[in-house]
Order: sequence, then structure tokens, then C-alpha cells
Amino acid sequence: MLDYVAHGDNRKGLFRDGALVGLNIWDSNWMYITFRYCLCRPGEYLSEFLRWSFYTSPEVLSTGKLVNDGGVLDRPGLAEFKNKMNPVRVRQVFSWKRGTG
Repeated sequence: MLDYVAHGDNRKGLFRDGALVGLNIWDSNWMYITFRYCLCRPGEYLSEFLRWSFYTSPEVLSTGKLVNDGGVLDRPGLAEFKNKMNPVRVRQVFSWKRGTG
């Protein structure tokens, strides 16, 4: 992940008072833009603002491609935010965890 953060082709940072406070990282192929990471310092609505700025950026909008934005990591707030973006399709993924007993 650190190598991708440092050397990925598509990165856009958010700076406040000259300091990096957040970073969006994505890649793309012939069909989709794949949102990979949103990294940010703790702050109220900072993560949401970074995701919104990704979706509304000229780099994304000008392609006309759909965005593949992965899962919600069992975080209800993230699921609620992603649903506000009016997804074309939400695919459910089911996992099985081996019990300890």
C-alpha cells in the first residue's frame, strides 16, 4: 500500500495551511475508474469531503467512466455516504469466517 501511495499514477492531495491533510488515490482501465484509497488526518467531515471532491473532480468527470468504489468495511457511516452518491449498482459480497471452536 505504501508503495502505491508513494508512486501511484493518480493521486490528489488536500492541503491546509501548507500541510497535507488528505489524499485520494485511484487508477483506471478501459472501462472503470477504481477508487483505491482515501487517507486523511482525523477531522470532522474530512473523509467525506475528500470522497466528494474525488467524485466531482474534472479528472473523474471528464472520462465518462463509472467508478468502482469497493466495499464499506462493515462501517455503516461509509455505506450511508456511498449510497448518497446514487450508485448504479451495489453488489453484495458475503464472507465466511472460520470459527475458533
